[in-house]
Formats: sequence, structure tokens, C-alpha cells
Amino acid sequence: MQGEVKWQGEDPTDQGVIRVENNQLVLPAGIDFLKEATAPIPVPHLVMQGLEAIQAVNQTALYSWLAAEQTALELGYPETAHWIQSHLELYIRGMKQGFVGEAHTHT
Repeated sequence: MQGEVKWQGEDPTDQGVIRVENNQLVLPAGIDFLKEATAPIPVPHLVMQGLEAIQAVNQTALYSWLAAEQTALELGYPETAHWIQSHLELYIRGMKQGFVGEAHTHT
């Protein structure tokens, strides 16, 4: 990705430029929150397996955290059900940003 976008907020003084060169954010510099706001949510490996199983059986179940939790239990992934229940805000963000499994992440 490469290019520049000028932006303006509701207030005319709230404006700036976003520049990307070679797939790297150049301007504004040092803005790590953009990475956090777009990066996949890391989840424990067993949780990721459960999310993938839910998707394989009933992808629409993922759009409801209650349905995802119930489906995880029905499929034999209690770790996934517990993670969803314990990390609801992260689950909702993950539905927008995606999930990535980490082999050594603990809940």
C-alpha cells in the first residue's frame, strides 16, 4: 500500500494527513493505537481451534457471542466458551479485526 490521504474532522481545525509508504504508516508518526485498532486479536491456541470449529459448522453463530459460546460448548470446546465469556470486549473487537492463535497464550 502506498499513498496519502488528507482528512478533516467535524471541527475544521481537526485535520491532518495520513501517509503510507511500502505498507508502513509514515504519517502521523508514532501512532501505535492504529496498529492496535486494526491488528487481529491474539487468542490462546485452544481458543482459536474452537473459533475455527464454530466457523466451520455455523459461521453465523460467531456474530452472536451467546450463540458462539453455546456452539463452542456443543462442539466440545469449553476453553473457547470460557474465553468468550471472560473476554467479551476482545471477542467483539476480534469479530471486526479478526483473531490470531498464539501457542503459548494463557487465559
